[in-house]
Amino acid sequence: ADDRYSDLRRQIHLRAQSLASTLTYNPRAGDNIELMPMGQGIEPATQGELKPYFQLVENYSNAVAYNALDYRLNGNAEALNSTRRALLTMAQWITWVPRRFRSHGLKTYYEVGVITQRLAFGYDLIASELSADEKRRLEQAFWKQAIAPVVEEYFLFNRDPIGASNWMANSLGGALAAAIAVAGDIPGWAEREGTAIAELEYAFEQLLEHAPQWRGNVTF
Repeated sequence: ADDRYSDLRRQIHLRAQSLASTLTYNPRAGDNIELMPMGQGIEPATQGELKPYFQLVENYSNAVAYNALDYRLNGNAEALNSTRRALLTMAQWITWVPRRFRSHGLKTYYEVGVITQRLAFGYDLIASELSADEKRRLEQAFWKQAIAPVVEEYFLFNRDPIGASNWMANSLGGALAAAIAVAGDIPGWAEREGTAIAELEYAFEQLLEHAPQWRGNVTF
């Protein structure tokens, strides 16, 4: 290993350990997301209403990304185990989207796209260490929680035809990352994720086409 990066690798390891220590690996944590209030609109009814949601999904997704990187850079077996456990825990959650948004007709929420980019990154770094069954379970979770809803939202329903939303950018980014990460890992990828990628790319092209006039609203 290049000694010039030893301090960086050490910092990644320490951060990975710290993040992993915050996790309870609770397969029922998604129930708490489902129990969050629906409200009269998509705006939170009270300040900080979504804070527990953000803390939960940010902790898990950051732990996945850092521990996967720690494993890949430092060969840390504990980090590999933490990444695997966190991914498989989230795969058991009944939802990644607060029902407030689903109850008002939305299929997804931008934060799901944000965390899915990290989860896909972590998955990709440890995929060679996962069993065929683990890959299948994670692919199913990615499809249900992060890919299919975005295809519905921005391709089938074309909810934002002028691409004036950072929600769209984050959601598409997460869905694309997940679909690409599992490429070649499960049977039927070309028919399902492969098709989804083509649909998501079409929506992404719309986003890019309109991005110049919405520079203040679009993030990548």
